[in-house]
Amino acid sequence: EALLIVEKPGMIIRDSLREFAGIASKAHGIFDVHIQQANLTPHYRIDFKPPGFPKLVDAILPKGSLKPFAKMIEKAVKKSATKELHRKAREFGVFENPNSYEGVEADLVLMPDSRVLYPKIEETNRYKFTGPILSFNQNSSPDWIDRFADDWRKKIVITNGTTASHDKTRLFYETFGGGKFAVALYTNDEIDSEYLPNNFYGGNKFNLASLLKHADAFVHHGGIGSTYMG
Repeated sequence: EALLIVEKPGMIIRDSLREFAGIASKAHGIFDVHIQQANLTPHYRIDFKPPGFPKLVDAILPKGSLKPFAKMIEKAVKKSATKELHRKAREFGVFENPNSYEGVEADLVLMPDSRVLYPKIEETNRYKFTGPILSFNQNSSPDWIDRFADDWRKKIVITNGTTASHDKTRLFYETFGGGKFAVALYTNDEIDSEYLPNNFYGGNKFNLASLLKHADAFVHHGGIGSTYMG
């Protein structure tokens, strides 16, 4: 809000977790573009019960129903955050959108997904599929790629994701550290090689795409980039 008093952009482009930017853009009459995964939009509906929230999901997702996934997220994960966002929207004098967990709806939602994955979502003037938006040139191929490629064992590539918010390195050591497999481990923070099991390569950031063609299996954190590469 303080920035928009000084700066007068014609457009705000944001991704998830920047909901306040959407509210502020509405208050100032600025065109609001939200880059959002398709399954988080009100138009994506599910007919299954994710195992993470069994009791809560039973209450909000009756058997056989089709509910917007965004509403399930609102109730299961973002209840307190959603309440605050709606309060802020009212405070800014912005019309609340009850179908959006963030309290407002963007002027344009760009979904960096393939419509093949979500064929039941109809594109409108407000919701558009862009196809995957990917960039993996930030890291070079590792200097050990040839040794990994020539390793006689079955090969596993593992990534914790760029945020490393779900760090499972100890689990990977215990599961794959016996020497049966050759393992390339991508981590956000560099791990000293002396702490890696003998059959592990990496322990740092590297160009994932250059390794996947050699992999027999790919274990990843479910991020959109890793999912597409897999």
